[in-house]
Amino acid sequence: MTALQQFLDRLKINVAAIAIAALCAFSQMAQAKTTITLQDNIAISFLSGQLDPIGYQGEIFDVEFYEDGALFATAGRVLVKSEGTPEETDFVIQQFEIDNLEVVEESTFMTVQSVRARNFYIGWFVDDVTSPIGNPSVWRQATIALKHIEIMDEEAGVTTSIPHFAMAPFEVDRLSNGKALLTSWGFEMPSMKIAPLGYSPAAIEFRRWLDAIELPNLDFSLLTQQNNTIQGADIVSNSLLQTRIAGIFDLALRFELHTSEDAFSRLSDPNLWGEDDKSYFSYFIAKTRLGGFNIMMRDLGLLALLQETGEIPPYFIVADQLNTLITSFLPETGQPLANAMGKFLQEGGSLELSAKPQPPFKVENFGYALLMPDLVVREINLQATHTP
Repeated sequence: MTALQQFLDRLKINVAAIAIAALCAFSQMAQAKTTITLQDNIAISFLSGQLDPIGYQGEIFDVEFYEDGALFATAGRVLVKSEGTPEETDFVIQQFEIDNLEVVEESTFMTVQSVRARNFYIGWFVDDVTSPIGNPSVWRQATIALKHIEIMDEEAGVTTSIPHFAMAPFEVDRLSNGKALLTSWGFEMPSMKIAPLGYSPAAIEFRRWLDAIELPNLDFSLLTQQNNTIQGADIVSNSLLQTRIAGIFDLALRFELHTSEDAFSRLSDPNLWGEDDKSYFSYFIAKTRLGGFNIMMRDLGLLALLQETGEIPPYFIVADQLNTLITSFLPETGQPLANAMGKFLQEGGSLELSAKPQPPFKVENFGYALLMPDLVVREINLQATHTP
């Protein structure tokens, strides 16, 4: 081999080595992540995109979240849009999105396909400040929704699946003193399935219990709504809670309360919930009246399930004992209540308890129930109805 050929061969080797080194360097540069410390113990690292850690603006991809240097969550994408600066009480997160969130904490693993939030004010989470909600004229409805939540807890032996969870949009009005009044909010979760996971003692016991009631899993749903309206000098609050466990029961609760505007306004003052919270609570009770309530429960298998456990007497015995108890405490008004409850225990179907006092009944007067229970039942117009 000539000297020229040897030189050219060495040149080829060197060029190849340089090319390989360059490719490796480029690869390392491409995979390098940007890390930003958000707080003293929280850091976020991402592969691409941009994030302003001061104004909380940007969109980033392939994200990792660290606490005290330990990885606790990852996400495929995070988007943040804000208005103002975090030092201002009217700082608002206009838009917040997370895709493909994964969180690991000891024996629990959680995934969320998407998180979507709109219009959340920092003032809500800071004490002793005037929240921007105090100016309804600039209010923008806040919402939050999560889709396809999966939670696996090996220690508890259960896996939980939630296809959809959402908060209803907040709506705002103004009190006579200028403070804001949240007039409408709530949340819905149409389904949450809970099933056994693994073969831990807890999972085996849960699986055995499900087999006994002939259900593959627990399917739970929940809906809540809250509405407040200004009526004269009062705030009238209507609350609704509906829940169902498929194959076991349906339950719906509705309550109406009338509270003076002053007492209701104080409810939002964090300074009153300190050492003086007992006196404020007494004041709140004194200024609140019951406008009515409705409680309805439909048996979907609960009564049979309780009976099969053998831990309670037969229902006809329970109904007789209940009749004796209610009529002894309410000798004048108790029999219709006892009859409806007894039929529900023995025949199933649905049981409805309702009250509609005219005028609204002072909540503090429920203290008279121990001395004059029949009078209180008549005053609130308490009714019980059984439907087969």
